[in-house]
Amino acid sequence: MGRNLLAMLLLFILCSSVRAGGLRDVRKALGSRDREERAKAVTALAEMPGRTSLLLLLNALTDEDALVRSRARRGLSGRRSPEDQKVFFARGIRHPDPRVRLTSFAVLSAAREEGREELLARAIRDPDSGVREAAVDLLLTCPGGRGKGELAAAVLRGREGRPRAAALLALAGIDPATARGLAGKVQSDRAMELRVAALEVIADGPGDEAVPVLATGLQDPCWSVRLTALRSLSRIRRPGAVDALIGSLGLERGRLREEQGRALARLTGVGLPPDRERWERWRLQNPGEIEFPERRAAVSEDSGGSAATFSNIPFHSECVAFVLDRSRSMRDRLEREKDETKGELVLTELHRTLARLSPPAKFLLIAFRTEPVAFSKRAVTASSCARKKALKWFRKLEPTGRTNLFDALSLALAREEVDTVFLLTDGAPSAGEVQSRTGVIEEIAKRNRYRKAAIHTVEIGGEATGRRWKGFLRELAEGNDGVHVRR
Repeated sequence: MGRNLLAMLLLFILCSSVRAGGLRDVRKALGSRDREERAKAVTALAEMPGRTSLLLLLNALTDEDALVRSRARRGLSGRRSPEDQKVFFARGIRHPDPRVRLTSFAVLSAAREEGREELLARAIRDPDSGVREAAVDLLLTCPGGRGKGELAAAVLRGREGRPRAAALLALAGIDPATARGLAGKVQSDRAMELRVAALEVIADGPGDEAVPVLATGLQDPCWSVRLTALRSLSRIRRPGAVDALIGSLGLERGRLREEQGRALARLTGVGLPPDRERWERWRLQNPGEIEFPERRAAVSEDSGGSAATFSNIPFHSECVAFVLDRSRSMRDRLEREKDETKGELVLTELHRTLARLSPPAKFLLIAFRTEPVAFSKRAVTASSCARKKALKWFRKLEPTGRTNLFDALSLALAREEVDTVFLLTDGAPSAGEVQSRTGVIEEIAKRNRYRKAAIHTVEIGGEATGRRWKGFLRELAEGNDGVHVRR
């Protein structure tokens, strides 16, 4: 008996020594300048139980590199023991960095049933808007549909638009009447996202009540709100919706003028171009009630504005962003039998497109390598001088580094005036805040949820794409009102 006890004691001491040595090695690796070393250290931490390893994983969420942060989140997702939960409560949800608080709230909400509503109610009051927005989705999973009161309060709390809009849309899913009442109160809010969400909620209510509110939305200063109003009116089968759409003709150019034509065609089955005089003449010939068809008509292509094409994709836009790959692989030849490189093709396409743009259209040019770089902080008017400078700037950028696709797209979507985005690349992301296929698709959709920019994707050299990335760019385009082409 004594020998067995002694053996067990020696084994415990030996295991503790090995574990301590492992933690020392991991701590050292976490301080390395090499991101791969830090990423390996985080992977090792995920296999180590205990308070110390959990705290180190939480701190890894603040690492400067996206790969390290991603592995830390993955490692933390499985930490659900009672001891781990105590650490998340004591340190995680009180951490000064919102990324640590967000992950801690998510893990705790998945691990707990009792007290879950109170936990998420705390998250929805977090000082960071990103944490509050994510907490809305978590509140929806509370047992018994609880959390309605917190969602309603969150709509009116604070100034940031995204978390308030998310709360309003979430509330509409579980209590439509209350959500419509709140939407009427916030439809003129200063936050664009909340105005978009309010119109969407109102459009799902009784049509006769929705039409005058949506007609007011057609005059909003933000194009995203006006686009929401256009699309919402096209779903309401009322003569008043048709009259409101006809009354807005002549007020838009570019992409929104196209949307006006589509909205009227979808609603009436008539394929006239978006010309006010012709539609008013049609309305005089069809007074009173309108027979709404089941099938939409094709729209005559007459959108006005700045018409151009990029890689054979036609577009009408008053403000377009070109997000173009300039990573190391752009040095590669397009085909073995030809001398033209991918980078040269990109330059040719950009030259052709810019030559078709003219004032008042604007453009934003972003090149991405390991980090994205922009020709200008804001979109510039497509004057002859600006086009020449942009081409010269892009030509001087040496193709080098990795493919930071996500951060470049996010930079384009951060410019509120941009209504159309062209993304051109030859491969999968290998740098940036988000690098997984699902992560990029979901995060871009989230960032574009209220912006509503059309994202077109151009794929060159797609035959070299790995199996798990096949169809990625097509999926990205189709989820954001865009078109995908392969070159």
